[in-house]
Order: sequence, then structure tokens, then C-alpha cells
Amino acid sequence: MITLKDMLREGKAYLQAREPGTFALDADLLCMKAAGLTRAQLYTRGHTEQDEETSARFWSLLRERGRGVPVAYLLNSREFMGLDFYVDRRVLIPRPETELLVCAAAARAGLGPSRVLELGTGSGCVAVAVAWHCPRTVVTAADISAEALEVAALNAGRHLTEGAVNFILSDLFGNIPNYESYDIIMSNPPYISWAEYEELDMAVRYEPRLALDGGRDGLDFYRRIAPEAGARLKPRGALMFEIGAGQGAETAAIMGANGFKNIKIEKDLAGHDRIIIGESGGDEND
Repeated sequence: MITLKDMLREGKAYLQAREPGTFALDADLLCMKAAGLTRAQLYTRGHTEQDEETSARFWSLLRERGRGVPVAYLLNSREFMGLDFYVDRRVLIPRPETELLVCAAAARAGLGPSRVLELGTGSGCVAVAVAWHCPRTVVTAADISAEALEVAALNAGRHLTEGAVNFILSDLFGNIPNYESYDIIMSNPPYISWAEYEELDMAVRYEPRLALDGGRDGLDFYRRIAPEAGARLKPRGALMFEIGAGQGAETAAIMGANGFKNIKIEKDLAGHDRIIIGESGGDEND
């Protein structure tokens, strides 16, 4: 038998040789999962002996992490906008910077009734968070991946009443009824260029390439969405994207060429271009 303290010490040493940047936190989280403990219990029960089954679970998780599997996949959990989301290899892991997209949509939707469409919902974190923080908003979320929509529906069921988000299997606008119009169309599309993809950390490359690959220059999906979005928006409706660092000027040009006005770019905490918002034309009194 091995004590919890010794098991954790050995696990940290194992990860330190493979994932030196985050080894201590990773080992803590994986030990908590394997032993079914809270963080407080992890450090107050150090001298308790652990059975072989718990040790085996812990080492199985450690070996997966040592191969580069992201911790979020091993825990099947990632916090986003104050909510816990289920994640696995079918979907992209939610990033903190994507919260800026939710905040932009929530600020625009306000407390009044609004209709929001999200393209490429993945885990559903954006759509669910918008619906959670703006309960009078009608949210539709689309994805080309049926597997991703299974995860998104699971997350909606965790946090929302049934039907709060309408999920549609669709390649962008492909299956979105053309008679529907929206106050906001939003997307965190794949925006990694082919060259950038080859340089990604191993952990990121465990995530679905479908959710990362933005084409040769990373801008393919902005070029596909912007031309169709204007016709799907209400007058003075907003098109919102998350963008990669340094993509602001090019994405603004794409949106401007497709009739969007009042285009603005918001930066993340690191000072990188992160969110771009443009308004459709038309008279809101029409």
C-alpha cells in the first residue's frame, strides 16, 4: 500500500520529466480524479493509504498526460464563464479568451429578447453561456459534426432548461432555414493556418483538426461566413467572430468587402486581436 502523499509525490516526479510547465497542478488534478477527492482532502489526507485500484487509475491518467493528452480531456471537464462543461476528444477545449465573445454577445443582447445564431458550436460552451447569461435570448447553434453536437446537447442539459438552445447539424449556413433572421450571428471558427498547425504543441494537436484548421492562411471560414451573414441578420444586426492574434486587419477587410459597417476589433488581456464585430446595413425601422 502507498500513502496518498507518496503517490502524489511520485506522480509529480513522473510528470515533471515530461510536462515541466504544469506538472504540479496536473498531478494534483489527476490525483483528485483518481481518488475521488476535493483539493482540500488532497492535502489533509496525505497519510491515508490508497488501494491498488486507486493507484492504477492515477497512473493510467499520468501516462496519458505524459503522452500529451490534455488534462481537460482526462478530467472530462473545463470551466468556462463560471460553468463546468463536459469535454472529450470530439470537441475543442474551451479557452478563456473565448469568453470575450460571450461577453460581447451578452452586452449587445442585453436583457431584451434577441435571436442569436452560433456557427461551429463545438462543445456548446458559447451558445450555452449566452443562453445562461441572457435568458430571454433565443439561441440556435450549428455544427458540421454530429459528435460535437452530442457533447453540446449534453452541456445544454447540464445548465439550461430543455429547448433553451436549438442545435442543428449544419455546415455553416447549409441547413439553417433561410427565412430565419437574427440579431447576432457569432462564431469562433477554425483560424489556425496550415503553417501554424504544424507548429502547435502536442497537447493542442490532440484536439479535433476540424475545429482548428482555418485553411492555408487561417481565414477560410471568415471568407465563407461573411458573404452569407448579412442576408441572415436583421437590420443593424451584428456579426461577431473570435479571431487569431494578428488577423484583425485581414478579417476587417473581409467583413467590409461584404457590406459590414462600424467594424471594431477588441483585444484580449495579452493585447492580441481577439474579437471583431461588424454591423449589417439597413434601417432598423424598416
